[in-house]
Amino acid sequence: MYIYYKGIKQHFKVVGEGSPVLFLHGWGGCIDSFKPIYNAVAKTHKCILVDFIGFGESGIANVPYNLDDYVSCVVQVLEFLKISEVDIVSHSFGGRVSLKLMAENKELVRKAILVAPAGIKPKRGINYYGKVAKYKCQKLLHKLHLIKGSFLESSGSNDYRELNDVAKATFINIVNENLVGILPQITSEVLLIYGEGDTAVPLEMIEKLKQGIVGSEYITLKGGHFCYLVEMATFVKVIQSFFK
Repeated sequence: MYIYYKGIKQHFKVVGEGSPVLFLHGWGGCIDSFKPIYNAVAKTHKCILVDFIGFGESGIANVPYNLDDYVSCVVQVLEFLKISEVDIVSHSFGGRVSLKLMAENKELVRKAILVAPAGIKPKRGINYYGKVAKYKCQKLLHKLHLIKGSFLESSGSNDYRELNDVAKATFINIVNENLVGILPQITSEVLLIYGEGDTAVPLEMIEKLKQGIVGSEYITLKGGHFCYLVEMATFVKVIQSFFK
């Protein structure tokens, strides 16, 4: 199914019957990132699967988005389906969207399972800031035509380098928004999941989220950033138990 957000196609689908569970994938993912999970959960719940704009079968934005845009996209899908209360399962970037969604729509989300949720800026060492300063210096020299721009191709994360200019601006908007300040506004029941050895969302970030979200808890699974796929059977059991 499709609806439109600011003229851009928003793809989603609904599988199963029962109390609704919304699945929100990570950056670079799509609906099928959760396919083996929602196939199991759909036996007892109505699973709502959303392709974020820019991913999967959704359209590509023609202007930079911010986190509020992605939250609005999700709310629009739920309103279209006439769903006034939902549980959430999300991963990484989807967790970032979930955090702001819960903070701004307290009555909409009953419970949420956030796997390796992004949203808190990690501590940065002196090496990181040295690299940033070097990049800015090289960018200025390139602008003045004093050096060639090949260094730009090797700068930034893989996620960033693979994006077009509009998507790069969106990516910057997203990662620069620190959600620490809104955590106390979240009143939904939240379960955080940490993937053992995850370097993208390390344990210290999970612990900060736990401290900021009143009543939240976290558990650990094997498998790093994609632990929900490594321990699928356990993850499905966690969903079924937590959403009872």
